Amino acid sequence: GAAAPNGGGGDGGGGDAAAGGRPTPLPEPKCWFIYWDACGLACAFVAWFVKAFSHYAVVVHIIWPWFFNPRRVAREGVSMWGVTHFVVFQVLCVMMWVAHLRAMASNPGAVPRKSASPEDKRRPESDDPAIKYLPPRRWCATCECVKPPRAHHCSICGRCINRMDHHCPWVNNCVGLANQKFFLLFLLYVFLISCHALALILARFFSCVGKARGCVGGGASGNLLVVGVVVCACLFGLFTLCMLCDQSHSVMTNTTGIDRLKGHDEGSHAHGRAVMWSSLAEVFGGEPAFQLSWLLPTVVTWPDPDSVAGYCMAPAPKGGRWGADDAMDGDSGDDMAPMDYV
Repeated sequence: GAAAPNGGGGDGGGGDAAAGGRPTPLPEPKCWFIYWDACGLACAFVAWFVKAFSHYAVVVHIIWPWFFNPRRVAREGVSMWGVTHFVVFQVLCVMMWVAHLRAMASNPGAVPRKSASPEDKRRPESDDPAIKYLPPRRWCATCECVKPPRAHHCSICGRCINRMDHHCPWVNNCVGLANQKFFLLFLLYVFLISCHALALILARFFSCVGKARGCVGGGASGNLLVVGVVVCACLFGLFTLCMLCDQSHSVMTNTTGIDRLKGHDEGSHAHGRAVMWSSLAEVFGGEPAFQLSWLLPTVVTWPDPDSVAGYCMAPAPKGGRWGADDAMDGDSGDDMAPMDYV
């Protein structure tokens, strides 16, 4: 696409400004990945290592020797309980990997750079009291954009993130409007996997009490791996449970971590079931009513992305629905349209 305009253009308007003098936003990168934060990369690597280790240890040293060892299969046939546990554990693990990858590699809701000029801080003249007495729009000199009401600049990502909750090193990314769903699902899947692993290990232990000769084990090394899984399941299970409760409370009360740090807790927001469902739909997408897609790491879509994001960039694609990839990830500079702010 054509080069995005720069504020230092020489035609008095700051580069190839759109009609009316408003600049054209810079295109978003094809792949969103924070590669310059050493702490985030290290934490993400630790998370992936623990996931891979736990997956291997549970399947190879718990499920397989217990339900699928040759002696048991020859004596009793294939155990349906074993097949069920194996399939459920594998499905949860796959969903966890997908949710974590999407939380890491999804644009969290970055406001397009160079999408406004300092003059855009001033609201249009209006005699309507609802508009006339509104405070000036917030301006980010680093991103050269007007920040929507709940956007904040992240010093690690180097971008203004819409509905920013916090920057999480475990996913090496900000948690914001467009990826909070993946972060919540990642926490949920890790918690469920931890509970499932602990339940399997406890059941296996009690089934072997008093009949050690009848249990097929993996020797000292296998037992050491199982102990490691118990430690990881307890630590990460408790950690993700606490984080899940905190994040669920934030979504239910329509607040973010930054809101609470600034003293804007749920007491400053409207209460009620309608507000709760509206906030859930803002995070998980779709209409304000429960949908199966809320439990799956699928792309977030909104019926009206303008009201959610706080700005309008271009007409909605065919079908009348926007996805997080459409609203946050422009394909090229030619596809970007001048922004208008709510």
